[in-house]
Amino acid sequence: MRKKCSSIIAMAAGAGATISCRPDLARMTWAGGVLFTLIYWIYITGLESLSPGYIARVWNLEALTGVSVLGPPLEELLFAFTLGMYWAGVIVDEPAVNCVDCLP
Repeated sequence: MRKKCSSIIAMAAGAGATISCRPDLARMTWAGGVLFTLIYWIYITGLESLSPGYIARVWNLEALTGVSVLGPPLEELLFAFTLGMYWAGVIVDEPAVNCVDCLP
């Protein structure tokens, strides 16, 4: 759980840094977190429905908080949320960057 918590904290710090440096990306950062969490929840819930007991077999639930949100452990959804927030700032579509200019 320590590794998962440290990565959640690190990605939240990265997302916070993105928002503090680029306040114009705040809405996209939050939306990225919410959307990726939703996609991840659908994916994990789908795996659980296709293979009942999947979550219990894959995760060491005793090492986690024991809180689940309609299936997946809370830590997984926090990880997905902070990853989505962090990644939204990384994949910003800058109009000044043109991939054609990068080609030899």
